[in-house]
Amino acid sequence: MPPRVPAVAVAALRCHVERFLRAHGVAPDTLCEDAEVDVVDLVGMLLAGLRHVRAAYPWLGRDGAIVEPPEPEPPGLLPAVARALPALDAPLTVDACVEALRRGCPFVIDEAQCGRRSAPPGVYPYMSLETDDALARDDLVDRVFGVVADDGWLAEPARRDAVLAAVGPVNAEPISFEALDREQARALAGHLLAGRLDAAAAFVRIFGADTRCFGLRGQEGEGDDRFARGHAWSCYDADGYGSWGRTLVLVATDGLRVAYLDALWDISSE
Repeated sequence: MPPRVPAVAVAALRCHVERFLRAHGVAPDTLCEDAEVDVVDLVGMLLAGLRHVRAAYPWLGRDGAIVEPPEPEPPGLLPAVARALPALDAPLTVDACVEALRRGCPFVIDEAQCGRRSAPPGVYPYMSLETDDALARDDLVDRVFGVVADDGWLAEPARRDAVLAAVGPVNAEPISFEALDREQARALAGHLLAGRLDAAAAFVRIFGADTRCFGLRGQEGEGDDRFARGHAWSCYDADGYGSWGRTLVLVATDGLRVAYLDALWDISSE
């Protein structure tokens, strides 16, 4: 039997889809063949959005106990949802996207009671970003992601940290980020891009005028050693083996996408 998804979760998902389409210039009457949307990005967003809203609106079982979402999705969902998208001569609408998701990743919409809680952001690889020629795609391989999160996450430090930490390098310790002005961000980007100042300038405006930049707290040096001290970094596997060292991290975001640069050094392990 297909899993049930609360109706309010589907309504929230529709809002995320609408925001994605609007941000990519897709009007309600735009045909699929005319929409400048990468199919992999669109389906990635739909699947990440479904994960996010299912976690945000959990079922309430007996005595109000929260019923957790099922195990991770089986493989093959992305091409299945892609095949279910409308034909090229049909409009790319919110309804069509949600229906393609329901057909490719079958679920039943149910009006039963559900709860509401803070949920992890939905994160997916963002494939279609076009950058300034100074910033080569190789600089950003596996470092650009789309984000599905509740409105206002950029303005709330705790929620912002959760989103940026989900995108950036894994760290065993809780990490927090602080806003950087354009000059600070360019300096850090230049440090991480081996002194290529044109690439650094391109990175801090990677998503256009709405780009905002953040760095890890505690990673700045002083004077001529600015940005050279790094933030303590550690990562441990399930068996207790770990690595640690120091890291620099710079992230840029427009609220829908996140890109990051980082460097690790003084690495030890056991």
